[in-house]
Amino acid sequence: MGPAGLLVAVAATVKPSAHAQCAACARVTSLLGDLLNRTKESLEVSRRVHEEAATKIQKAQTKRWLKNEYHVALRAAIEEEMDMVCKRDELVATRALSLACAELIDAHIDELPRAILDADAGFCAKAVHGCDSETMEASARAFTSSLRSEAPPAAGENATADGLVARLVGSTINRWVHAAGASGHALVMLHEGPRSAPADGAADPVAALFYRLAAAANGSAAARPLLRYGQLDVAANDPPVDTPPPPSGAGSRLVLWRRQAGTAAPPVALPEPGEDGLGGRSDEEVRTRLLQWLSSTLNTHEGGALRGALQLSLVRERREAKEAGSAGSTEAAEAKGGKGKGKGKEKPPPRRKAKASETRPPAAVARAQECELCGLVFERMEMTLSSTRAELALSKDAAERRQAQIDGVQKAQTRRWLKLEYAQNLAAALEDMVDGMCSGVGLKNAACKPEPTGEPQRWVGARCSALVDAAADALQRAALDGRDATACASLLRGCSSRAQ
Repeated sequence: MGPAGLLVAVAATVKPSAHAQCAACARVTSLLGDLLNRTKESLEVSRRVHEEAATKIQKAQTKRWLKNEYHVALRAAIEEEMDMVCKRDELVATRALSLACAELIDAHIDELPRAILDADAGFCAKAVHGCDSETMEASARAFTSSLRSEAPPAAGENATADGLVARLVGSTINRWVHAAGASGHALVMLHEGPRSAPADGAADPVAALFYRLAAAANGSAAARPLLRYGQLDVAANDPPVDTPPPPSGAGSRLVLWRRQAGTAAPPVALPEPGEDGLGGRSDEEVRTRLLQWLSSTLNTHEGGALRGALQLSLVRERREAKEAGSAGSTEAAEAKGGKGKGKGKEKPPPRRKAKASETRPPAAVARAQECELCGLVFERMEMTLSSTRAELALSKDAAERRQAQIDGVQKAQTRRWLKLEYAQNLAAALEDMVDGMCSGVGLKNAACKPEPTGEPQRWVGARCSALVDAAADALQRAALDGRDATACASLLRGCSSRAQ
């Protein structure tokens, strides 16, 4: 008789909703009973020591305390396991079994430890109507299912060479995400087919950003302990039963198992239920959505630390790419200039040094250049604020969760700090922009037009550095206050809105 037949057979004595409850009760009592036996073995030596000590004690109260310590330790072990038992592999085979376990623990949180200590074989019959020994055995067999799983990886075998991302399979992921004593939340990428770092951002932007986030957080002291990273190929492995169902055509997705006050909270997924998949979106769109999701599901400190680590990583990548491009251009130019070299070729004449009068423009021209540059800098600040506001914009559901988090805080100072986080993120974005602004070519190209001298950019670097040193803080404050580029007129001597 198959599982369906077994369920029909027990239906006469157990109401339909009680099948899973009966099976869950059987497994919970079995697991807790095994734990009790193991705990007794480990405490046997200390129990004998305490009993011998009790015989030598005259004071009755102290004697009772020594004898009771053993029983207190047994009950404490059972109560501690009750917090985790519903997450054991034996009880997460199906969603119905997992929910039934949670209901059983919640309804009998006081009676269950006593029943285990007393070895009460009739507990399940009293807790679940009709769950006698025969029915309990049949229900347990009916809810026995095989879990799809690849072979567990060997020790030290991870999804990435640096060991930052664990390779998980169906038989290990449940223990991994709910590992007792593990630090940080668990972020798992669910994908179909092989995935490895670095992933192709065009083919799978979620995987590419997932690996980038893991590497970026590892390089940040503040972000490193916040998340553990793993990945599971759902084409060959079953995810935990509490995993939110995937949207249609979602592709690779992320699931976050959070730990709040030391206990596991319900997992959340990206894309969220009802949201379209992220496949086919640009890297910037996926990054923005990921940061929104982390900000709305984690607390302010955690979301800010991960956001900062990822943004710093992106800044470094752009800088390295720019330096590599500059080095490549220089090598190509040198190789091109070196072609056709011969012994009889004359050296080019030395460049004529520019006169001081040529390198230092008149004071009026210098003021005009500084004023123009200030306007361009302010324009870039406005663009940075606009893009950052778009990145920080939350979906309707995420915004409601965020506001509920703020409203739920009792301490007024903490509530004010949470409300100020948005402005702090805007200010941080401006500071990042200002830090690398003077060394970039974008500002120079915007500020300078071809001039007869053939050196249209030579004044920008010096003017930019001087402007940043003198007025960066004031310009950032003006941009955050919503002022426009006319603020330069009040900050720089001789600057007017017409001169910008």
